[in-house]
Amino acid sequence: MYQRRANTYRAAPMDGPERIDTFKLARLFEDCERELEGDPAFYMGQLADYFRNHYKPNTELKADKVLGL
Repeated sequence: MYQRRANTYRAAPMDGPERIDTFKLARLFEDCERELEGDPAFYMGQLADYFRNHYKPNTELKADKVLGL
């Protein structure tokens, strides 16, 4: 009766048992970069660099910014 309401929040898209953190995601893209050749390898390297150095969780992902276009 005298207790205030609890704070609520929206679940994050990468939350739960299938959670993928940005470190693992960057390592995945680095591994793909090593395995591939040519343009796909370049873009995987761009993605790995973005998730290592420039990603902020509360910002929107835009493909042209992530891939450096």
